[in-house]
Amino acid sequence: SLARAYFYLDRMSDAEPHLHRAMELYRCTGDPVGQANTHRNLCFLHERAGRYRDALDHGRQALALYREAGNEVGVARSLNVVGWYLALLGEHAESLDHCERALTLQEKLGHRNSQAHTWDSLGFNHHRLGDHGRSVHCFRRAVELFQDLGDRLGEADSLGRLGDAHAAGGDSGAAVTAWRQALAIADELGHVGVETLREKVARGRPVEDRYLAHDSRLQ
Repeated sequence: SLARAYFYLDRMSDAEPHLHRAMELYRCTGDPVGQANTHRNLCFLHERAGRYRDALDHGRQALALYREAGNEVGVARSLNVVGWYLALLGEHAESLDHCERALTLQEKLGHRNSQAHTWDSLGFNHHRLGDHGRSVHCFRRAVELFQDLGDRLGEADSLGRLGDAHAAGGDSGAAVTAWRQALAIADELGHVGVETLREKVARGRPVEDRYLAHDSRLQ
């Protein structure tokens, strides 16, 4: 929990020792779910540093531990976590398989927050694969779920990516509208991706993403 507080303050170097200490304690007490939760937090830490392979490794360890514990909610979340890092690494076929399995399980469990993150992952994959129509559909579904849940951080992230998908499909007007909506939320929340969104709105086109974090702590 201390590490997560530092995440929100964008103080990753302060978060890391708390995560390693938490992992030691969970191992000593034989708590596989606690270990899995900590691995998911370590995913986010490595993602923010651009170490996607390391993030993927921690995601896979979390998935194995949740399965060992019979924790279906954890399995559903971690399938999407693994899928997200596979997507960032360009391994889209394997990513889609993980994300689609995640969504099926999340729908069975009625876990709508996880579904929102997984729709976002699916949108990201289809965008990278050039299927912009399907990408827009997935991002819109993610945005709708985040809005229903009152998750404004998730809404801002998915709106930003929805704008990218619209732009890639040639609809610059819809792209700028989505980016503006994302920017309004990001400004209010002090989101670390706010400057990238501001640049997209000003230029009216995508720019290199300097913030890709999927907030996989909460999926």
